[in-house]
Amino acid sequence: MMLFLLAQNARPSWRDWYEAVDDMFGEFSEPEKHRMVEAGIALMERRLKSAHVPRLQAA
Repeated sequence: MMLFLLAQNARPSWRDWYEAVDDMFGEFSEPEKHRMVEAGIALMERRLKSAHVPRLQAA
């Protein structure tokens, strides 16, 4: 789901997350969907903060 969202937008909104969760897990209750959205956003934020981005050196 994360790859799908990032392929559409580099910074998916809460609404983007919710729509993806709802499409994939429509049978879940609203509180369960909201928890999944919050967990997905938190996971992505942690990953982006901890990602090592190498700097290019000038030749």
